[in-house]
Amino acid sequence: MLFAAALTLGAWAQPPPTRQELTNLLKSAPAGWQVTQAPKLYDEDNLWEWIDGEAPEVLAYRFDFAGSALQTSGDLRVEIGVFVMKDPLDAFGLLSHQSTEGIKPAPLGNASFWEGSQLHVWRNYAYLRLLPSSEDLQARTPVRELADKLLEKLPAAEKIPPLLGLLPKNNQVPTSLAFVRSNVLGDGRLSNGVSANYRAGGKVMKVWVLDCGSKDGARQALVVMAQILGKTRTISALGDEAFAGTAELYGPTMAMREQNYAACVLKALPPDFAEALLRMLTVRIRISEAQGG
Repeated sequence: MLFAAALTLGAWAQPPPTRQELTNLLKSAPAGWQVTQAPKLYDEDNLWEWIDGEAPEVLAYRFDFAGSALQTSGDLRVEIGVFVMKDPLDAFGLLSHQSTEGIKPAPLGNASFWEGSQLHVWRNYAYLRLLPSSEDLQARTPVRELADKLLEKLPAAEKIPPLLGLLPKNNQVPTSLAFVRSNVLGDGRLSNGVSANYRAGGKVMKVWVLDCGSKDGARQALVVMAQILGKTRTISALGDEAFAGTAELYGPTMAMREQNYAACVLKALPPDFAEALLRMLTVRIRISEAQGG
């Protein structure tokens, strides 16, 4: 899993950093480092000035503001970028958008990983990325030390959003968990989805679970899924309603709704394992709802 081990499910107690707090953070260099490019803040209107081609990817989530600065230690320069989001789910989503299977998790923040010598961290409402000038893996040590100092001054969180804890952990492909705010399955009618890949019988399938906000919303989402996933038959005694289907893009499929959630399995082979995943998800949703998730 991409998560730090100590996290539990529930609400967030700490607020996001303010613009002034982020500015103060970025202009404060730890021992052995110096600020060589002053902090600059960005909002939706000028984000492109900093990360032109990447701005649409950031704005696909609930973005608040961001800040960047350059800090230097000896010959090593590190561009620090901090994206403050309006919801911790969006901060995780932005992190997961950068990740790929097989990356090396790092025990920092709420979730983090290394991409070569680059470090990506999710911490509550913030997504941080540290981009060093050197691709040498030995740069990881000073980059990690710099990240530790930054995280000391960011609001901590002891709990994760409940949606991120719904998907079963058994057989889940490490670091495959991801969140998207909109256009789930490429359809603008589906939103707020968490996905993960699962291995069984030499096959890999993808499972989505969507927080639809209400039972009516879940019903509407399942209707859309039936159109996309090629519903062929109803599955009884699974969630509040369920079906199996087949689609050219996704192969065998299954989908269900349970309370305020809709879920589906793509490339649902072997089918018994896919159905077992949805049954387990049903139980996890009921437990989460009973606990006030």
